Amino acid sequence: MEQYLTHLSLKKIAYLILVLGTALIVYFQLGAVQASWMFFSAFIFSLIAPNTAQLSSLIKFFLQTLLLILILLIVGNTFVPSYLQILMILAVIMILARLPARYSKNELIIILVSVFAILASMFPLHFAANLTRCGMMLIGFFIAITWQLIIFYHQNNLRDAEVMLVTALNHLSACIMSCFLEPEYSENRYSFEYRLYKQKTNCLQSFLQLEQQIKVSASQIEQTRFIQFNLIFDVLVSCAQLRFRITDFSVLDVCKIELTEIDLALTRVWRAMLAKPEELKIGITELKWKIERLDDNFQHVLQVSAPEPLVLLLLIVNLRYLCNEMMVMVDENEIYLNK
Repeated sequence: MEQYLTHLSLKKIAYLILVLGTALIVYFQLGAVQASWMFFSAFIFSLIAPNTAQLSSLIKFFLQTLLLILILLIVGNTFVPSYLQILMILAVIMILARLPARYSKNELIIILVSVFAILASMFPLHFAANLTRCGMMLIGFFIAITWQLIIFYHQNNLRDAEVMLVTALNHLSACIMSCFLEPEYSENRYSFEYRLYKQKTNCLQSFLQLEQQIKVSASQIEQTRFIQFNLIFDVLVSCAQLRFRITDFSVLDVCKIELTEIDLALTRVWRAMLAKPEELKIGITELKWKIERLDDNFQHVLQVSAPEPLVLLLLIVNLRYLCNEMMVMVDENEIYLNK
């Protein structure tokens, strides 16, 4: 899915470059046999880092690192039989896979633990050498966490949290519209529903992060915007209920052109919120016009031909409410940018 180069993503790119550059310098300075573990651990830790200077997130990240190093310390020793190493790796993967879905980076953590544990079991060492290997990984972690504090300590956490929320809402709306526009939905419903579930989970996580930043800033303007974002999320979820309310998906083929245009207009509105706020009002006006075209189709065709016209009418009402809430945010956006 299309990604936009925002202020936050540029910081992530700079952070990754600095971590790799520092790790490479330390690698040549140390010259140790196990120094390669330091370089690769710094690279992978930089990928799964929380991209924030919040103490709670960094503590959680540090505990995950200690868990990984403890596993490597056990499976990387020569005195541990191979079958016990395999059983331990499988147990760790199963435990991590059973963690609640609200931890969005579970998949990366599972891959990280699995890869390093398998590599350590393939190259077992005596206790002293294995301890050196784990120490190199700790050095890689501290390289990643040091640049984490430098890069993200003075960032505008409130703005970055809002960018993450808008991006999540963009992905959610695109996923909802794909359920209406893709003919494979009725035949492969599980795949679509899983993607929709993941996008809703990402939105809820972004709401929690934004709420934490608003509590720190205690800004009345941001609290108002937060309420409006919640309303927009509720309307999107209400629009998604069309897939359960409608019985004949072939009806949507009659208005496929209008739904496609609404999907594109929504994408332009989210893009304007992210990078071009001066075009936000134009984008919302275009979205409103696309919704009116859908309403015209309903009045002249769908109202008569559709077996459940009220369901489609409810979708149009929700889209209009979504457009109105976005228009309300235009004034709030101007206030936000002029602070």
